[in-house]
Amino acid sequence: QTRLDQHEIFSLAYADLDHFKPFNDHYGFSRGDEVIRIAGRLILNIIKNIQPQGSFVGHIGGDDFVFIMDVALAASAAQEIIDAFDRIMPTMYESEDRARGYIETRDRQGVVSRFPPVSISIGITSNQSLDFIHYGQITGVASEMKSHAKEVFGSCYRVDKRRRGNNLNSDGCFT
Repeated sequence: QTRLDQHEIFSLAYADLDHFKPFNDHYGFSRGDEVIRIAGRLILNIIKNIQPQGSFVGHIGGDDFVFIMDVALAASAAQEIIDAFDRIMPTMYESEDRARGYIETRDRQGVVSRFPPVSISIGITSNQSLDFIHYGQITGVASEMKSHAKEVFGSCYRVDKRRRGNNLNSDGCFT
């Protein structure tokens, strides 16, 4: 909120692990906690390596993270996070699950289903071209972009490209 109040220009990114609950259910809380710790350390190390001063990394809770950094660095940082996460994550699976490319466990309705490997989705926005008064507004747009990233199979990031006066229509296209 302080950055918004001081009219600082920055990007805010919201990262979330996809298919984490089935992984956690299948392998147990201990291995699930390790995946969260790995993701957190990875995000922190990459962001602080790219922008040691003026960046911020936070763990919202569960498998959700945020980071704040310069607008010009956010997309490349997201891609670096994705590349590193996708290199590390297969090592968290048993060899037979890794070879098969999925795990089988019960979904939220109790039905045994197949789930792909855990991936990471990142939504990015900034106050460079949009006016935000409250941190809830900018985090809401970053969350919306994260939801668009989740529509893609595998790890992905999406950057909000709206400008003042433009809106995102129902099919995900900017008008």
